[in-house]
Amino acid sequence: MRDLGPIVEAVGDKARLTRDPAVLAEYARQALARRIVAPFVDAEGALHAIAMDPSIEREIADAIAQTPDGEVLAMNPDRAHALVAALQVQADHAAGMRPVLLCSSRVRRHVRQLIEQALPQLPVFAYQESPAGLRVETVGIVGGEQHMEAVAA
Repeated sequence: MRDLGPIVEAVGDKARLTRDPAVLAEYARQALARRIVAPFVDAEGALHAIAMDPSIEREIADAIAQTPDGEVLAMNPDRAHALVAALQVQADHAAGMRPVLLCSSRVRRHVRQLIEQALPQLPVFAYQESPAGLRVETVGIVGGEQHMEAVAA
């Protein structure tokens, strides 16, 4: 509980903007970025990351629907399966490096929920959770249409 101060401060600062607990949790994660990311930084001080093509992130963001119970990812099941399969390929390719998936904070929790069954070992971080000065090495990219279609086939 020694991190309670930064959590309360981050949530308190942003509570004026939103009351959505999921969004406030994202702000708390950003406040704890260094501690959250630290276990995945290698001995040379690098974070090995799989990135998502901006078009994929946009597709995910566009598939987020607001419901009375909060936001849900309402992505086409075939596209969701193709995304998980593409991430599996990238994670397998970089397995010896302990990769993480980097994406925007807007889609981070939805991607985490999407892949948690198939890829529980793949941490999902928002770009904002990467502390300043941290060296990020891209070890894979989940690409655009052609890449997703090739993996889905």
